[in-house]
Amino acid sequence: MSDLKNVKLPATFGGFGDEGDGGFGFVAGMTGGPRASFLRFNGKTGVYTLNGEPVAPPMRYIAGKTTAAWVRLGAGERPERVYQEPGKPRVRREDLPDRDPKLWGSFGGQPKDPWGEEVALYCANPESGDMVIFTIMSESGRNAVSDLCRLIDFQRRQQGATAYPIVEFGVGSFDGAYGITPIPKFTIVSWTNGTPELPPSKAPDATAELEKRSVIDPTAKSTMRPRRKRREPSWEDSDLDDEIPL
Repeated sequence: MSDLKNVKLPATFGGFGDEGDGGFGFVAGMTGGPRASFLRFNGKTGVYTLNGEPVAPPMRYIAGKTTAAWVRLGAGERPERVYQEPGKPRVRREDLPDRDPKLWGSFGGQPKDPWGEEVALYCANPESGDMVIFTIMSESGRNAVSDLCRLIDFQRRQQGATAYPIVEFGVGSFDGAYGITPIPKFTIVSWTNGTPELPPSKAPDATAELEKRSVIDPTAKSTMRPRRKRREPSWEDSDLDDEIPL
């Protein structure tokens, strides 16, 4: 390759702008501000991705705000969101359009509802300050975020209104109907004072609802629920009755 340090350029090359910087500073100042990175979790593989690239846990972020929404996903279409809002009745599936399964697309040979529930955590990188948005739609993932929100809401009463938790993102598991399933695991490692520059939350105050649904001690640090012990089968169980019906 030839030496590119001494190349003849047109006389007008780099002449745009009055600042003498070729206009780079001018155009940079016209952009809409910092862009957020998007964090996802694959419930089948247990792998996190940041902007589509795999990242190895644990990762730590400052959790600032959360939202809950219905999301409509369609092939080749931008996602459409209907947010749950404070002080308003909760939006149910029957309140949304596309209620006729005959008009849905298909997945695995079965009609697939285009609407699904989503929760999002708006976070900040504690080292760079960059915004990171974590979204998840699976039921187990949404439950994990709900448990984290309950821990944050309860413990913030002791930490103060301007305190924000530093949350470690990891991988846990639960034994469900289809065997051991990976789920996000959130651990509050510490608290920081300050206000991360995050967009205003559209999420409702779900404290009372979370108190009823969650079995996690509100003083706990992690969202991992206590494992339920499997009951050994008993000869008294009705499903072990070997009587043959006539």
